[in-house]
Amino acid sequence: PGVLYAARDNIIFFRPNGDITGAGPAPPALTSTTLGAASVVTSIVMDPNSSTTAFAAATNSVLMTTNPATAITPGNPTGAGVWTNITGNLGSLTQQFTAVEAFRRADGTLILVVGTNDGVYITVNPTEANAANTVWTKVGRNLPNAVVTDLLFDQADQLLIASTLGRGVW
Repeated sequence: PGVLYAARDNIIFFRPNGDITGAGPAPPALTSTTLGAASVVTSIVMDPNSSTTAFAAATNSVLMTTNPATAITPGNPTGAGVWTNITGNLGSLTQQFTAVEAFRRADGTLILVVGTNDGVYITVNPTEANAANTVWTKVGRNLPNAVVTDLLFDQADQLLIASTLGRGVW
């Protein structure tokens, strides 16, 4: 789809489906949502089944949206969406959230994975309704205690790949 998520510092930008080839009507307007001043967005990923469900890792939180934009009006000139903090217990386990990846198992279960300053953490079926109670667990038995800079899930091989700072790819 012609969906766009991007970030700069503590601002998340979103543009819904639209023709980006120039052959059709102009794409919809770009909207923006400003997070808390202490947050810097480090990574954004969409739910593989829904372009309006997305997750963001920020320096001090993990966020989720199912409503990334609202109508641009005089009272809401940026079309700001709603991003919910789903950090749950992760803040008590680690800090500095650097990367995020979302994938679905064959049975449809949503898996969200976050890279941090000391490894990889996972949660299953996170929801906005139960955001405060999101439970995270550390994964990767042989993964070194290193900053995770990026995450990628290879659907074909059912393999999560983590790139680390100075310790290679796992």
